[in-house]
Amino acid sequence: MRPFVLASALLLIHLAASPLAAQPLFSDSFDSAPSPQWGNERGDWTAIGGEYLAQAPTNTPPTFTSLPFELTDLELTLDVSKSPTAASGSAPTPRV
Repeated sequence: MRPFVLASALLLIHLAASPLAAQPLFSDSFDSAPSPQWGNERGDWTAIGGEYLAQAPTNTPPTFTSLPFELTDLELTLDVSKSPTAASGSAPTPRV
């Protein structure tokens, strides 16, 4: 994985407590800072003004960030853009 920045990321994770739950248990737009519920166990990232910023992106070892919830039903919305410092000049192709 090449270094990249997820710019203008709007991250919405909706975790349902049960199939009938109507309200999300967790949501983070990164508007002022990342939620303190993110674990950020391995890797170096931050979020400012709605943007997720990889400080030292790498896949050796892979970065890992957890939440204190079981992820059974979620929605993830984001915009991906290449980093101005990407060594190859191209960003990875996002897969859904």
